[in-house]
Amino acid sequence: MGLLHEPTVTAPLASATSIAQLDDLVSAPAITLDDAQINRLDTAADELA
Repeated sequence: MGLLHEPTVTAPLASATSIAQLDDLVSAPAITLDDAQINRLDTAADELA
């Protein structure tokens, strides 16, 4: 899930249908996750795949 940590991802695709969503997308790179949080997200994504 942590796209910034994936060497094969060069540009994630995102879209917004409102200014609020655009604001969230623009601020997303400032979010920092620790290894445990990234692992939890990766595990959840694997379970849904």
